[in-house]
Amino acid sequence: MKRYGLAAFALATSLAAFPALATQVLFNLTSVGFFGKPGEFAGHWTLDLMPTPSEEDFLEFIIDGPISGEFDFEGVANQINNLSFGVSIEGGGFAVNFGPGPGFTDFFAGAALFTGPTSAPTFKLGTFELDNSTLTISAIGAPEPASWALMILGFGAVGAALRRRGTAPRLA
Repeated sequence: MKRYGLAAFALATSLAAFPALATQVLFNLTSVGFFGKPGEFAGHWTLDLMPTPSEEDFLEFIIDGPISGEFDFEGVANQINNLSFGVSIEGGGFAVNFGPGPGFTDFFAGAALFTGPTSAPTFKLGTFELDNSTLTISAIGAPEPASWALMILGFGAVGAALRRRGTAPRLA
């Protein structure tokens, strides 16, 4: 009877439709200065693939800090206070407010870096040319709850199999 219970649990776990965890995306910004030297801007930060804007209108949305990552301006690493992303009719791209001082700069992509309305955006993945800079948006993999459940179930099955194995008699 225990075998049927374990089999039913394994089947239910593998067929269950667990909701996916919030997928994170990594933003990596590099700029090129004169003669191919590193430019004055660089940075990297992570956000949710489908962020919840702190403010939005039909032209842009804003994500307030704290934002995980940093924005480098002229070789000095700064915290990111907020980011705003515009739609293509505003030229597309994004603006970053960094500090501790009142630092602000914007980057134009010619197209929006997200799809959907500004109230529920989803970032596009890929590489985008912005002025003299390049922005790469890539997904950071995170396993879904169903994957974790199956992995734990597998460890349990291996443990149960090892426990059931009888000890072999030793020959002297």
